[in-house]
Amino acid sequence: MDARLVDEADGKLGVRHLRDRDELRVRRRALQDVQQRVGLARALTVEPELLCMDEPFSALDALTASNLREQVLDIWLSKQIVTKAIILVTHSVEEAVLMGDRALVLASKPGRILADRPIALPRPRRLKSPQFEEQVDQLYSLIV
Repeated sequence: MDARLVDEADGKLGVRHLRDRDELRVRRRALQDVQQRVGLARALTVEPELLCMDEPFSALDALTASNLREQVLDIWLSKQIVTKAIILVTHSVEEAVLMGDRALVLASKPGRILADRPIALPRPRRLKSPQFEEQVDQLYSLIV
């Protein structure tokens, strides 16, 4: 279709701003994805013994977050890095069970540890396995 006709129709229908807003949203999301990857790469290049990550996947779309989680786990489990431990702060119980070997459940006001639970599932972890779902349910039961 002719771009001029599309622009003309957008103008007549008053939806040009919606198209522009959607394009801006897509660009913003792509930029966030790149920023997260660059931040992770930067953190790993200094070869820390302890890597602290605070909600590293929360600003990403679901597919990108899932891919980046897998990449982090692959790097970590392959022993390609000298990092001995990763502390991941997340509000996602599923993410904690997928990535962690141990989950600390925190309470607020005052901040304190409610529970300290090992996650002894074999890797790679399957999100739909009964054991995974059971572990998630156990952690949720501590929160609610």
